[in-house]
Amino acid sequence: MLKNNTPPIKSLVVPLELGNLIIPNNIMLEMINIEAQEKTQFINWLDWHGKQIPLISLESLCLSEQSNRNNKQCIILHTLLDNKELSFIAIESKGSPHSVEVTKETLRDDHKKNETRCPYIASYVRVGNIPCMIPDLPAIEIVVGEMLLHTLK
Repeated sequence: MLKNNTPPIKSLVVPLELGNLIIPNNIMLEMINIEAQEKTQFINWLDWHGKQIPLISLESLCLSEQSNRNNKQCIILHTLLDNKELSFIAIESKGSPHSVEVTKETLRDDHKKNETRCPYIASYVRVGNIPCMIPDLPAIEIVVGEMLLHTLK
């Protein structure tokens, strides 16, 4: 996890249907309200500042039966991989994020949840008493990129 001399990481806890996502502040660009989305299998499109960006539901990617796709908000993130066609991604959220500082003392592995997990979740953790999921953003970006290739063919 974190080394002893790692400074606190300013992060956001983003509520989802599945639980809470935790992401570093520096990859989130904006939180926006969205209109109700049609139910598609995994991906929708969002017009954001004149660009069409993929809007995904992490619940759908994880094949959760809890996904009701009635979320009215999403977070816009910078992508991490070097893909010119995929500079931004939007993830549906259930509510507004709140900020936390993650330190070695506040971050703990949630061993019980890590036994069975979604391939798009890197790890289940607790930040203080808040159960959170660390997304595997490169894996999400790869699968979204593959979906985009198939839709363009």
